[in-house]
Amino acid sequence: MNLTAVNLSGVFAVHELLHEGTNPSVGCGVDEIHGNEAVGMDIPVDKDGVWRQVLQEGNGHGRKGWSVGAGPIEHRGEPSPFEGPRTELMIVPAIGFVLQEPIPRKSLDTAYLIPLLKSNAEALAAQDPPVKHCLSLLSTLTSLPTPDPITLPSGETIHPPEPSGIPARKLVIFGDCSGGTKNSTFKTMCEDASLLVHECTNSFIPELIQRGKKGAKVRTRDMEPSLMEKNGTMKNLREVDPIDEEAEARRKREEARKVEVREKAVGRGHSTPDEVGEFARDIRARRVVVNHFSSM
Repeated sequence: MNLTAVNLSGVFAVHELLHEGTNPSVGCGVDEIHGNEAVGMDIPVDKDGVWRQVLQEGNGHGRKGWSVGAGPIEHRGEPSPFEGPRTELMIVPAIGFVLQEPIPRKSLDTAYLIPLLKSNAEALAAQDPPVKHCLSLLSTLTSLPTPDPITLPSGETIHPPEPSGIPARKLVIFGDCSGGTKNSTFKTMCEDASLLVHECTNSFIPELIQRGKKGAKVRTRDMEPSLMEKNGTMKNLREVDPIDEEAEARRKREEARKVEVREKAVGRGHSTPDEVGEFARDIRARRVVVNHFSSM
């Protein structure tokens, strides 16, 4: 078998979030990392069980970039190694993430600033420490965290751009887990999310929303009559007996099925739409995306 060394075009680093009582899974010594890999960080969980600053605001290129926090969620994975039925699954620690956008700010008035900086170029280069490229101060003004105002050699003071008034976005991303988080600190970190992305594996579907004539009545409840006539829905609805003698029996079947579906999802470490909706309501998420549908 031929093995070919792979070189990457850039440099990367791997940071590891450590739960309480856990050790790093891999070392960071020179002989233990990839040729293109920089030494990463081992980030221990804090006293509240969260990682508030996985990445600080302004961590990216040009001292820009969103901040990233993280916290615990719970998932069930491998069968328990302890004595008991094989269906018993142990809780597997997992991690959810909160991505916070810096406060959006107005654009710089470059028509004013560029001539001003150029007129101070020689004096800026002569000061200690020197500013060799006067226009680099434009990037300094928009860097994060927001810098202090800069006084130029000519006496003028230039300021970072003011907030634009546009709300900063917050993204909350949860992978496989059972209904949000049990950590109150992490839940607070997730509040007022612009977008919640949450797993949703199995759903209870009421009988009346299933396919068929009874389902058509529910699915078209708010449809305009002209559209219903056009696609033939009115004809189907006229054939439905308005008196449903099995309503109570159906309600009992649905309640039992709803409990069964939820227990099955939780038993496998996953979430139902009800749980996602409850968590989204609790953190006041403005939008929700559910993923990880399966045939469970």
